Amino acid sequence: AKEKKKRSPAARRVRWILGTIFRALTTVFLVCVITGCIVGCVLTVYILDYVGTLEDIDIRNIDLNYTSIIYANDDEGNPYELSRIHGDENRIWVDYEQMPSYLTDVTIATEDKRFMQHHGVDWKRTAAAAINMFVPILGRQEGGSTITQQLIKNATDNWAPNVERKVKEIFSALKLEKKYSKTDIMEAYLN
Repeated sequence: AKEKKKRSPAARRVRWILGTIFRALTTVFLVCVITGCIVGCVLTVYILDYVGTLEDIDIRNIDLNYTSIIYANDDEGNPYELSRIHGDENRIWVDYEQMPSYLTDVTIATEDKRFMQHHGVDWKRTAAAAINMFVPILGRQEGGSTITQQLIKNATDNWAPNVERKVKEIFSALKLEKKYSKTDIMEAYLN
């Protein structure tokens, strides 16, 4: 017959403490998992309901009657207003094929380097902009908007500086990129 080894009181106490700590950590972990699932389900229902209410943007019929402001940098790199093209100007839609290729290349290089790779939202830039909003690590205020998001902002004329507009813009950009090609989006953006 096997004999039970008697443990010292100190060993039993250590085992009891470790078991209690393990049970407490397991409980906290399970509470976090359950809470995360509940929050995830609520957010999913909210987002699915929210996406259904987004307005449909027809980029082929965008109103071009806006004032365009052209900015330049002075010798010290400070931006200033160079010129204005007023909304009552005669504007003509230019097809993508008629635009010089360097115009689209320069626009992509300066506005949205990953334009051809993402599906409406550059998640890296969006996350960096969100983090920079709370912890200014980049040294300058940098937005996370893609060309698609900027097109939506221009088409809806919604410039409100709040999170709700940004969330709508993100979902609208995802929806727009499913409906139109990159060429269509670039054509509308440059017009």
